Amino acid sequence: MSVVIAGTITPSVPVNGLVTLTFTDKSTGLGTVTSRTLIIANALQQTLATINMGSSLTATYNISADVFLYFIETIVDNTGTYIGNISYLSTAFYDYTFPPLVAALPNPCDKFGVIYNLTQAELCKNAAITYGIFGQGINSNTLITEANFLLNTPYYA
Repeated sequence: MSVVIAGTITPSVPVNGLVTLTFTDKSTGLGTVTSRTLIIANALQQTLATINMGSSLTATYNISADVFLYFIETIVDNTGTYIGNISYLSTAFYDYTFPPLVAALPNPCDKFGVIYNLTQAELCKNAAITYGIFGQGINSNTLITEANFLLNTPYYA
């Protein structure tokens, strides 16, 4: 059976300005695991954290803003060393902030360009997701940052 290195990242709801990302190892085909290490890197591929997971299948990492990250897992078992790279774009802060802003829109609502800002924010978030899918971390990170800026900054004509 061939080895497949895989994992999932699950965000929490933002609490006190933090989101906890839970990485869960979903790798298959491994022999007896002797080491499991997780490196978390930013869009520029700079290491932010190194977590020795040991025999655990999960690890957590806190973020204070939406960001594009690489989760690089190295697993050593009795048959060799395997490395997997999982790209992840957090939209937890955006997804928590956007719906109440839309729900609070007055009718008629575009006196101050609010709809414009919200539409621009949604377009930036969707573009960030698209770039993230294709592994373009820097573009993805730039656009999710812009999307959150547009949600959290009043529009001035």
